[in-house]
Amino acid sequence: MEYLGILTVLPNLVCAIVAILLSYQVYRGPSTSYKVALYSMFIFVALTSLVLGVEHLMQQLDHILVLVVFEYVAETGMIVCLIHFVVHYTGHGGRLTRPYQVLIAAPGLAVAAMNATNAWHGLFYVHTGLVVEDGVAIMTAQYGPLFLMWAGYYMSALILCVFLLYISLQYSSSHRRRTTWSFIMSLSIIILGSLAFILYHNGNPLLDLLSITLTMGALAIFFGERNFSSTDAEMVTARETINGIEDAIMVVDQ
Repeated sequence: MEYLGILTVLPNLVCAIVAILLSYQVYRGPSTSYKVALYSMFIFVALTSLVLGVEHLMQQLDHILVLVVFEYVAETGMIVCLIHFVVHYTGHGGRLTRPYQVLIAAPGLAVAAMNATNAWHGLFYVHTGLVVEDGVAIMTAQYGPLFLMWAGYYMSALILCVFLLYISLQYSSSHRRRTTWSFIMSLSIIILGSLAFILYHNGNPLLDLLSITLTMGALAIFFGERNFSSTDAEMVTARETINGIEDAIMVVDQ
Protein backbone atom coordinates (compact mmCIF):
# COMPACT_ATOMS: atom_id res chain seq x y z
CA MET A 1 0.00 0.00 0.00
CA GLU A 2 1.29 3.44 -0.99
CA TYR A 3 1.80 6.33 1.41
CA LEU A 4 -1.43 8.03 0.35
CA GLY A 5 -3.28 4.77 0.84
CA ILE A 6 -2.13 4.57 4.44
CA LEU A 7 -3.30 8.13 5.04
CA THR A 8 -6.69 7.22 3.59
CA VAL A 9 -7.41 4.52 6.18
CA LEU A 10 -5.85 6.50 9.05
CA PRO A 11 -9.12 8.35 9.86
CA ASN A 12 -10.83 4.99 10.34
CA LEU A 13 -8.28 3.95 12.94
CA VAL A 14 -8.47 7.32 14.69
CA CYS A 15 -12.26 7.18 14.78
CA ALA A 16 -12.28 3.62 16.15
CA ILE A 17 -9.77 4.46 18.89
CA VAL A 18 -11.61 7.64 19.91
CA ALA A 19 -14.99 5.86 19.92
CA ILE A 20 -13.62 3.02 22.08
CA LEU A 21 -12.17 5.55 24.53
CA LEU A 22 -15.50 7.37 24.72
CA SER A 23 -17.33 4.09 25.25
CA TYR A 24 -14.97 3.19 28.08
CA GLN A 25 -15.44 6.60 29.71
CA VAL A 26 -19.21 6.21 29.63
CA TYR A 27 -18.96 2.63 30.91
CA ARG A 28 -16.91 3.80 33.90
CA GLY A 29 -19.29 6.66 34.60
CA PRO A 30 -22.37 6.74 36.81
CA SER A 31 -25.50 4.77 36.06
CA THR A 32 -28.12 6.63 34.02
CA SER A 33 -31.12 5.63 31.94
CA TYR A 34 -29.07 6.17 28.77
CA LYS A 35 -25.70 4.75 29.87
CA VAL A 36 -25.96 1.40 28.05
CA ALA A 37 -27.30 3.04 24.89
CA LEU A 38 -24.50 5.63 24.89
CA TYR A 39 -21.53 3.31 25.30
CA SER A 40 -23.14 0.83 22.90
CA MET A 41 -23.52 3.62 20.36
CA PHE A 42 -19.80 4.40 20.55
CA ILE A 43 -19.01 0.70 20.09
CA PHE A 44 -21.14 0.65 16.92
CA VAL A 45 -19.36 3.82 15.73
CA ALA A 46 -16.02 2.04 16.17
CA LEU A 47 -17.28 -1.05 14.33
CA THR A 48 -18.67 1.06 11.47
CA SER A 49 -15.38 2.91 11.11
CA LEU A 50 -13.32 -0.28 11.14
CA VAL A 51 -15.55 -1.93 8.55
CA LEU A 52 -15.27 1.12 6.30
CA GLY A 53 -11.49 0.97 6.66
CA VAL A 54 -11.27 -2.75 5.89
CA GLU A 55 -13.43 -2.21 2.79
CA HIS A 56 -10.67 0.02 1.40
CA LEU A 57 -8.14 -2.80 1.81
CA MET A 58 -10.18 -5.36 -0.12
CA GLN A 59 -9.34 -5.86 -3.77
CA GLN A 60 -12.34 -7.99 -4.71
CA LEU A 61 -15.83 -6.61 -5.16
CA ASP A 62 -17.54 -9.70 -3.71
CA HIS A 63 -15.62 -9.31 -0.45
CA ILE A 64 -16.52 -5.63 -0.24
CA LEU A 65 -20.21 -6.39 -0.78
CA VAL A 66 -20.14 -8.77 2.18
CA LEU A 67 -18.50 -6.12 4.36
CA VAL A 68 -21.07 -3.55 3.27
CA VAL A 69 -23.81 -5.71 4.79
CA PHE A 70 -21.96 -5.63 8.13
CA GLU A 71 -21.55 -1.86 7.66
CA TYR A 72 -25.31 -1.37 7.39
CA VAL A 73 -25.96 -3.59 10.40
CA ALA A 74 -23.44 -1.59 12.46
CA GLU A 75 -24.92 1.71 11.30
CA THR A 76 -28.40 0.49 12.23
CA GLY A 77 -27.15 -0.39 15.70
CA MET A 78 -25.55 3.05 15.93
CA ILE A 79 -28.80 4.79 14.96
CA VAL A 80 -30.97 2.74 17.33
CA CYS A 81 -28.63 3.39 20.26
CA LEU A 82 -28.36 7.07 19.33
CA ILE A 83 -32.13 7.54 19.36
CA HIS A 84 -32.42 5.63 22.64
CA PHE A 85 -29.73 7.85 24.19
CA VAL A 86 -31.13 11.15 22.92
CA VAL A 87 -34.73 10.37 23.90
CA HIS A 88 -33.70 9.50 27.46
CA TYR A 89 -31.09 12.28 27.68
CA THR A 90 -33.65 14.93 26.71
CA GLY A 91 -36.25 13.70 29.20
CA HIS A 92 -38.64 11.80 26.92
CA GLY A 93 -37.66 8.29 27.96
CA GLY A 94 -41.17 7.37 29.09
CA ARG A 95 -42.35 7.50 25.48
CA LEU A 96 -39.80 4.98 24.22
CA THR A 97 -41.85 1.83 24.78
CA ARG A 98 -40.89 -1.62 23.46
CA PRO A 99 -43.09 -1.34 20.32
CA TYR A 100 -41.44 1.96 19.45
CA GLN A 101 -37.99 0.44 19.93
CA VAL A 102 -38.89 -2.36 17.50
CA LEU A 103 -40.33 0.18 15.07
CA ILE A 104 -37.09 2.19 15.15
CA ALA A 105 -34.85 -0.81 14.50
CA ALA A 106 -37.04 -2.60 11.93
CA PRO A 107 -36.44 -0.35 8.87
CA GLY A 108 -32.65 -0.42 9.26
CA LEU A 109 -32.48 -4.18 9.74
CA ALA A 110 -34.88 -4.73 6.83
CA VAL A 111 -32.73 -2.60 4.54
CA ALA A 112 -29.60 -4.48 5.66
CA ALA A 113 -31.34 -7.77 4.82
CA MET A 114 -32.38 -6.45 1.42
CA ASN A 115 -28.81 -5.28 0.83
CA ALA A 116 -27.55 -8.80 1.53
CA THR A 117 -30.03 -10.25 -0.96
CA ASN A 118 -29.58 -7.61 -3.67
CA ALA A 119 -28.43 -10.23 -6.20
CA TRP A 120 -32.00 -11.62 -6.17
CA HIS A 121 -33.95 -8.40 -6.69
CA GLY A 122 -31.55 -5.58 -7.63
CA LEU A 123 -33.49 -2.97 -5.65
CA PHE A 124 -30.55 -1.72 -3.62
CA TYR A 125 -27.82 -1.68 -6.27
CA VAL A 126 -28.65 -1.46 -9.95
CA HIS A 127 -24.97 -1.72 -10.82
CA THR A 128 -21.73 -1.99 -8.82
CA GLY A 129 -18.09 -1.50 -9.73
CA LEU A 130 -14.67 -1.27 -8.13
CA VAL A 131 -12.04 1.48 -8.37
CA VAL A 132 -8.53 0.87 -6.97
CA GLU A 133 -5.91 3.60 -6.57
CA ASP A 134 -2.64 3.44 -4.61
CA GLY A 135 -3.72 0.12 -3.16
CA VAL A 136 -6.99 1.57 -1.82
CA ALA A 137 -10.33 0.37 -3.16
CA ILE A 138 -13.77 1.95 -3.24
CA MET A 139 -17.00 0.48 -4.49
CA THR A 140 -18.95 2.55 -6.98
CA ALA A 141 -22.65 1.93 -7.38
CA GLN A 142 -25.77 3.00 -9.17
CA TYR A 143 -28.28 2.90 -6.33
CA GLY A 144 -31.86 1.71 -6.44
CA PRO A 145 -34.98 2.69 -4.47
CA LEU A 146 -34.02 0.74 -1.34
CA PHE A 147 -30.91 2.87 -0.92
CA LEU A 148 -33.12 5.97 -0.97
CA MET A 149 -35.25 4.33 1.73
CA TRP A 150 -32.13 3.76 3.82
CA ALA A 151 -30.91 7.31 3.23
CA GLY A 152 -34.27 8.70 4.36
CA TYR A 153 -34.26 6.52 7.48
CA TYR A 154 -30.67 7.42 8.37
CA MET A 155 -30.97 11.16 7.76
CA SER A 156 -34.38 11.44 9.46
CA ALA A 157 -33.00 9.78 12.60
CA LEU A 158 -30.00 12.12 12.75
CA ILE A 159 -32.09 15.25 12.15
CA LEU A 160 -34.64 14.16 14.78
CA CYS A 161 -31.85 13.71 17.33
CA VAL A 162 -30.38 17.13 16.57
CA PHE A 163 -33.84 18.69 16.96
CA LEU A 164 -34.48 17.02 20.33
CA LEU A 165 -31.04 17.99 21.60
CA TYR A 166 -31.48 21.59 20.47
CA ILE A 167 -34.86 22.15 22.13
CA SER A 168 -33.50 20.61 25.36
CA LEU A 169 -30.87 23.36 25.66
CA GLN A 170 -33.32 25.74 27.33
CA TYR A 171 -33.73 23.31 30.25
CA SER A 172 -30.03 22.54 30.64
CA SER A 173 -27.36 23.68 33.07
CA SER A 174 -24.25 25.37 31.68
CA HIS A 175 -22.20 22.16 31.81
CA ARG A 176 -24.97 20.11 30.29
CA ARG A 177 -25.35 22.66 27.49
CA ARG A 178 -21.69 22.15 26.59
CA THR A 179 -22.25 18.41 26.38
CA THR A 180 -25.41 18.89 24.34
CA TRP A 181 -23.69 21.27 21.92
CA SER A 182 -20.90 18.71 21.46
CA PHE A 183 -23.42 16.12 20.32
CA ILE A 184 -25.26 18.64 18.13
CA MET A 185 -21.99 19.60 16.43
CA SER A 186 -21.00 15.95 16.00
CA LEU A 187 -24.33 14.93 14.47
CA SER A 188 -24.39 18.02 12.24
CA ILE A 189 -20.99 17.09 10.82
CA ILE A 190 -22.18 13.55 10.12
CA ILE A 191 -25.38 14.86 8.50
CA LEU A 192 -23.39 17.13 6.16
CA GLY A 193 -20.99 14.31 5.30
CA SER A 194 -23.85 11.91 4.62
CA LEU A 195 -25.58 14.45 2.37
CA ALA A 196 -22.35 14.94 0.44
CA PHE A 197 -22.01 11.17 0.07
CA ILE A 198 -25.57 10.83 -1.24
CA LEU A 199 -25.38 13.77 -3.65
CA TYR A 200 -21.76 13.40 -4.73
CA HIS A 201 -21.03 10.13 -6.50
CA ASN A 202 -17.46 9.74 -5.32
CA GLY A 203 -15.23 7.49 -7.39
CA ASN A 204 -11.97 8.47 -5.68
CA PRO A 205 -10.78 5.82 -3.18
CA LEU A 206 -8.56 8.39 -1.47
CA LEU A 207 -11.54 10.56 -0.47
CA ASP A 208 -13.92 8.65 1.78
CA LEU A 209 -16.46 11.22 2.96
CA LEU A 210 -18.20 8.83 5.36
CA SER A 211 -14.99 7.88 7.16
CA ILE A 212 -13.74 11.47 7.36
CA THR A 213 -16.97 12.95 8.72
CA LEU A 214 -17.52 10.05 11.13
CA THR A 215 -14.04 10.69 12.52
CA MET A 216 -14.68 14.43 12.80
CA GLY A 217 -17.94 13.71 14.61
CA ALA A 218 -16.22 11.42 17.12
CA LEU A 219 -13.48 13.98 17.73
CA ALA A 220 -16.08 16.74 18.27
CA ILE A 221 -17.57 14.75 21.15
CA PHE A 222 -14.16 13.69 22.49
CA PHE A 223 -12.83 17.25 22.75
CA GLY A 224 -16.20 18.83 23.55
CA GLU A 225 -17.05 16.58 26.49
CA ARG A 226 -14.19 14.59 27.99
CA ASN A 227 -15.67 14.03 31.44
CA PHE A 228 -18.78 11.90 31.12
CA SER A 229 -18.85 11.26 34.86
CA SER A 230 -20.33 14.71 35.32
CA THR A 231 -23.27 14.15 32.95
CA ASP A 232 -25.14 11.94 35.37
CA ALA A 233 -27.97 14.38 36.03
CA GLU A 234 -31.14 13.05 34.47
CA MET A 235 -33.29 15.54 32.63
CA VAL A 236 -36.89 14.83 33.53
CA THR A 237 -39.66 16.89 32.01
CA ALA A 238 -42.62 18.15 34.00
CA ARG A 239 -44.94 15.88 32.04
CA GLU A 240 -42.90 12.78 32.97
CA THR A 241 -42.86 13.86 36.62
CA ILE A 242 -46.64 14.25 36.73
CA ASN A 243 -47.21 10.99 34.88
CA GLY A 244 -45.02 9.22 37.42
CA ILE A 245 -47.20 10.28 40.36
CA GLU A 246 -49.66 7.51 41.14
CA ASP A 247 -51.87 9.46 43.58
CA ALA A 248 -54.25 12.05 42.25
CA ILE A 249 -53.25 15.66 42.95
CA MET A 250 -54.99 18.99 42.67
CA VAL A 251 -53.16 22.23 42.10
CA VAL A 252 -54.85 25.22 43.77
CA ASP A 253 -53.94 28.80 42.93
CA GLN A 254 -53.85 30.65 46.25
